[in-house]
Amino acid sequence: MTTSATALAAYKASTVPDVLRNAARYLADHGWLRNHLYDDYTNPTPRACALGAILIAAYGQLAVTPFEDTNHYGEAEVDRYRKARSALEKHLGGRIYIGDWNDAIWDDNAGQTAAHVITVLNNTADTYESAVQKGR
Repeated sequence: MTTSATALAAYKASTVPDVLRNAARYLADHGWLRNHLYDDYTNPTPRACALGAILIAAYGQLAVTPFEDTNHYGEAEVDRYRKARSALEKHLGGRIYIGDWNDAIWDDNAGQTAAHVITVLNNTADTYESAVQKGR
């Protein structure tokens, strides 16, 4: 495994709450940015937006479109990504992006901070985990 693959694989999670928590941890460790999934695809651990960090935590690697390709990513990983994205959307009260993928997502908004994005990801994980424990 290359250094990049090893570094990113450390963030791969096997449960939806852990995908969200590991995404938050990835942002805390490597930095957050707006308007792009990643700031530098040649960097083994680039800064990421919230969705980019969720993809890293779900797949254990930098993701490229299409994000839900089960021929490229495993079915279990795609399922965790979909559920984590859905949990975040539910937590925020709507879609995390508007229109197609190229439109702004919630963490691109002016005034958004890394600390807030990280907090939202962790809170979403807690909410999801609590709902699962209650059988919702």
